[in-house]
Amino acid sequence: MTISPPAPKVLRDIILATLDRMKGEDTLTIDLSNKSDVASYMIISSGGSTTKVGALATEVRKDLKTVGAEILNVDGTSNKDWVLIDANECIVHLFRPPVREFYNLERLWAPELQRHYSETGEHPLNLDPEEVNHSEDAF
Repeated sequence: MTISPPAPKVLRDIILATLDRMKGEDTLTIDLSNKSDVASYMIISSGGSTTKVGALATEVRKDLKTVGAEILNVDGTSNKDWVLIDANECIVHLFRPPVREFYNLERLWAPELQRHYSETGEHPLNLDPEEVNHSEDAF
């Protein structure tokens, strides 16, 4: 019997629940449905050390495998500054905070966050994820 892969929203919810349970920091979900044909969601989270980033990655992978999700690629597990998990419809980026700040994927994939920051002075990582997911200003 073949298990069909979970729907994108189910994958997203599993990943978010894992990151919440494992105390991932500044977790952000970016809806890619109108921005990319490659994936439906990008999830970005931080861990304060390479050990924490590695533990987050291990748990996300384990929980995804449990539900039969297809993991296409995992990269960065050797140094654990930035681990990328490509779970087909969900791309997960796990960072140490200085590496996350340097690459600033939020700026590239959710420019509405940068606009909000420049208009209000509120840092994008302090935003409610729902504000990002449902922004009318995106592209």
